[in-house]
Amino acid sequence: MMRLAPVLAGGFLLITLGSASAATVVEQASLASTALPTGGLNATLTIDRFDVANATLTAIELQFTGGVSGTVSLTRLNNGPRVQAYPVELGADFALTVGPSAVAELQDVVASGSISIDKNAALTGSASLSTSGSVTAALAPALFAQFIGPGSVNVALAILRDNLVTAPTNAPLASQTFDNFASAELMVTYTYTANDAVVPEPLSLSMFGLGLLGLAVVRRRAADS
Repeated sequence: MMRLAPVLAGGFLLITLGSASAATVVEQASLASTALPTGGLNATLTIDRFDVANATLTAIELQFTGGVSGTVSLTRLNNGPRVQAYPVELGADFALTVGPSAVAELQDVVASGSISIDKNAALTGSASLSTSGSVTAALAPALFAQFIGPGSVNVALAILRDNLVTAPTNAPLASQTFDNFASAELMVTYTYTANDAVVPEPLSLSMFGLGLLGLAVVRRRAADS
């Protein structure tokens, strides 16, 4: 809210206007943990638009968090060292768009691990992995119009797998299986300034009264001289 800052100078009350203070509105949308197919996943995150009367929108910030979890299962051939460790990575890449415009990307959200397989005990092994990452992006002013007004805006979310297993040439794998799950949360922060009329506070009114009193005293002294 804009505040009146009264200053007395030479018996006159000078009133200066301070800057309007900023305020924020936060909207959120999320995607619960969902199986991530080999070909990827497309989803929609729906965010309420900025719809505050008598206000000027000054900034839009997007904070996105992407999570990945799942299981990696490996089967090795019956050759090579007795015990072999296989480094594995289970992950995903995330991209957000509004219409044709990209608004945020979160790449290489990857959980790393290792699966050791003893060929004399069993030829299979597995590991459960999980991790998450986040990114913050400021929305370009050219895109503000799509986030202003009543109703909601749809933010398109594309998720692709990002998996890897490393097998040495002397201990090759017979098969590998990745069961990926992905989740997402989007938080949009609208920063704005209110355009409401200024209402003097009691202290401001008191100072104004003192200023008028000082002005009256000065005039009376001038008349008496």
